Amino acid sequence: MKKSTEEIEHLLSRGALGGPERERILSRALAGLPAPIPWWRRPASWMAASGLVAATAVALVVALPRGDGWTAKGGGTPAARLDVTCLGAHLEACPAGSTLAFAAVDPSAPGYLAAYAEPRAGGERIWYLSADTGAPAVAPAAGLQPAEHGILLGPEHLPGPYVVHLFLTRQPASKASLRGGRPADTLAEATFSLVVVGR
Repeated sequence: MKKSTEEIEHLLSRGALGGPERERILSRALAGLPAPIPWWRRPASWMAASGLVAATAVALVVALPRGDGWTAKGGGTPAARLDVTCLGAHLEACPAGSTLAFAAVDPSAPGYLAAYAEPRAGGERIWYLSADTGAPAVAPAAGLQPAEHGILLGPEHLPGPYVVHLFLTRQPASKASLRGGRPADTLAEATFSLVVVGR
């Protein structure tokens, strides 16, 4: 009498659960689970938007929820690590019209976020966060502390590579203080490569 593959595996494993059978059980169990939904696609949508026009460039500021789903990528001082994320995509290919979201990770002191971008090919600096346009406050707390505002990549962002500069400072940093480089009261800073692509 011909035996099935399952019966042969059972006999060879001497009654124990063999590797192939364990994999089949795991596959059946996982097949019944719903796929995880990224936090930016959850119904409590992050796109409750409000806009501010920066003096030098038109960077639209949009409201963002507090949430998880980040990965810390930036370097910085022990006061905090800094992060920027292209929501729904990647910094290496961030479509025009996407939103950049900013965060501090494990800040040990209160501070304010400041950010701007510079085209790698040269050109005008694009202001994101500053005392002049709104510098989100960050409270000292463990874990990810996202900014309340994100930046919509509007028409001032031509396709191509940019360097994003992100700072955490003790007081809100003005554009004038950021033009001089690193503000004196900087707690943490990081730079990120951003590539804007067409929609």
